[in-house]
Amino acid sequence: PIHPIFDTINLMLINQLSIKRIPVDSFVMLYDLALSQCRVFQEVGIFKWYLGFKPVVFVFSPENIESIMQSTTVLNKADEYQVFEPWIGEGLVTSKRTKWQQRRKLLTPAFHFNILNDFLPIMNQEATKLTKKLNNIKYSSSFDVAPVIALCTLDTICETAMGVNINCQANEHSDYVKALYEVGETALARVCRPWLWPEAIFYRTET
Repeated sequence: PIHPIFDTINLMLINQLSIKRIPVDSFVMLYDLALSQCRVFQEVGIFKWYLGFKPVVFVFSPENIESIMQSTTVLNKADEYQVFEPWIGEGLVTSKRTKWQQRRKLLTPAFHFNILNDFLPIMNQEATKLTKKLNNIKYSSSFDVAPVIALCTLDTICETAMGVNINCQANEHSDYVKALYEVGETALARVCRPWLWPEAIFYRTET
């Protein structure tokens, strides 16, 4: 286990870098911190970390993950998921055990192989756009592929799941894409700042 004071200092450092607009992505820093702990506790496949003074358990070994995923009782999401509820509502990602079980049973038939096969033309179409976009990118040694993949994924999900073609890959600066990134960054920033977890404080804090 890691001491809560040390982890709080790590979060404060990340927040300070963000406030001072130093070009360091907060998610990348959190990922690097978590990855370093995974290396330390590689043999046991599990470790405890602190967000503020709240303990958070990270499970990363296949055996431990399998035990949790196959459980029929460990179904409630962590409290940190609730920061996404104003954005995506109370669906499969954020809902509690009883509601999750009901909705999961309703949704399972939608992912039948026969139905997914009908979506292949859309997936191929968006993948072709992605390939052309990657071929047109000029770079010297390396570049961040995540935003490009994210736009392709967003186009595919919106058209297959909702029947709406938002064409993000051709218009990455659209209002919808900008809003999506802004909401995502706000939610992540809230997770990294325990003092913003209470809604009374969060909604009275300037972004």
